[in-house]
This record gives sequence, C-alpha cells and structure tokens, in this order.
Amino acid sequence: VLYSRTRGLLFSPSRLPAATGGKTYQLWLLTRGGAVNAGLMNSDAEGRATLASDVPITVAGRITGAMVTLEPAGGRSAPSADQVMVRVE
Repeated sequence: VLYSRTRGLLFSPSRLPAATGGKTYQLWLLTRGGAVNAGLMNSDAEGRATLASDVPITVAGRITGAMVTLEPAGGRSAPSADQVMVRVE
C-alpha cells in the first residue's frame, strides 16, 4: 500500500482468488484507534486488483498496517473476521 495524507493511496495486490457469491474485497488501513475503510475492489481472471484514490483518506493517528477482508458486495462499516491479507508493523 502506498499512502499519502495529501495525495491519496494506491494498492495493487496479486493472486487474489475471484470474489464470488456476492462478495467483494475491502481494504482497511489499520491504526491504534481501529480499522479505517480505504475502499472496495475486485480481482480480474489472473487474480490482479488495483485500488487507487487521489482523494486523501482521513486517518487519525499513525497507520500501523493494512488488511484486506472478503465482505458482502457494497462493503461493511467495520471489518469482518474473513481476513485475506494482513500486514502490520
């Protein structure tokens, strides 16, 4: 995850299985105060996905990691336990 408080973010994972059954992948930025929704994405037939935003995401405090979860279409306001990728400091 490339993140800038003033320029937005870019996330480009690979080898993600297709999200099926009305599911989608959701990226979360992790802070000491909890997880912050960074957006939704779907993978292509080769398992690649890209999530890019030039709109800064408001995050209180320091980002300590990122997590991808598999959520119902439209996403959730808080992450489920269905974690696909996790990276923490």
